[in-house]
Amino acid sequence: MGRSERYPQPTGPAVTEEDEKETIPVQRKTIDDISDDIVVNEGVHAVVQTLLLPFNDSEPSGNKTSCMDFYSGVLLAAKDLGEAGTDIDLNVYDASMGAIPVSSEKIAKSHFAIGPIKREGLKKAVKACDGNTWVVSPLDLNVESLTDSIAGIIQAPTPTAYQIKDMVRWIKSDLKSSDKVIVIVPQGSNTAYAAQLEKEMEAIGLKHVTTTYGNVSPNMTTTGTNRIVLACNYDRSDNSFLSTTVRNLYAMLGKKADIVLYGTARLRTYEEIEVENLHKLKLHLCVQYYTDNNSAAVERFNTAYRSLFNGEPSRSSYSGYDLMRYFTILAAKYGDNWPKGMDKVRFTGLQSDFNLRKTESGSYVNQAVRRVLYMTNFTTKLVK
Repeated sequence: MGRSERYPQPTGPAVTEEDEKETIPVQRKTIDDISDDIVVNEGVHAVVQTLLLPFNDSEPSGNKTSCMDFYSGVLLAAKDLGEAGTDIDLNVYDASMGAIPVSSEKIAKSHFAIGPIKREGLKKAVKACDGNTWVVSPLDLNVESLTDSIAGIIQAPTPTAYQIKDMVRWIKSDLKSSDKVIVIVPQGSNTAYAAQLEKEMEAIGLKHVTTTYGNVSPNMTTTGTNRIVLACNYDRSDNSFLSTTVRNLYAMLGKKADIVLYGTARLRTYEEIEVENLHKLKLHLCVQYYTDNNSAAVERFNTAYRSLFNGEPSRSSYSGYDLMRYFTILAAKYGDNWPKGMDKVRFTGLQSDFNLRKTESGSYVNQAVRRVLYMTNFTTKLVK
């Protein structure tokens, strides 16, 4: 499948000036302060993009649905930006079975390529680009290690390591003199998650106790808050450890002093954990994705999405929209110089944010994290 779509389109409501105020990049400095070598061609540039997704891969149907939802989000972003005056040439290809069905000459004309999803497909895309085009890894956290070994990749989903880093700093900012930080690890297990956690705690001098669940109670304080992290690898073999530990921590509330649980994105994916317990433990969660349904921008997106696609947006829909908006806004502003702004311009999206940092290999990794608080009234809140 190969298709080229040009925007703007004449249909649908235009993005108003008020809408743009909610969705333009949130920057560390004003756009005019970025160095002259970036702004030398500043203006209104046409943007050419390539989208490579495995629409017909022989994988579980859920993956195909995610790709179509992502594509729908991309289309809605292109429509909104087009109607606001950006000239967009979007070229869409089916990258099923790891194929890159576009020539190096064609892809080199793009300002950026989004996809493929998997590791091998991304490596092929980088090779096809031959240093002429940046490749955005859109959905899979497991390909983050590629950015340490090859140049030309932009890892959009924030890796777990940066979620842990932000979580540790959140704990320290909450910590009072009477509190205690406790890390609970599975019995007889030395996990990579625990090692990364230890590294970050040591880096900022955060004192803590590491123990197994059986020894938690003697290590707790009765006069302050026990700030607890569960340090397993968060794979399916950890189901029992997580569900049992969370349940037992909940049962200890009131018998000991206050307990607050901290975690990263994978903690919320376990259906075996009773969500009510997470709320009662006032879970502080650091994640790469979170949609604030109280946001006017999210509400407008949802209404437009339902109208255009006759369905409800998914996490992949929001991802497609956010990625398309961020990179298109940069390329439209700076033309071929847009990559020089990647580590200077932050962006706040509907579901995720962008704060890119360059790796030693010459790729970029997103370090932006959203903090989410599980309230005792069974709601969740984005901490800004």
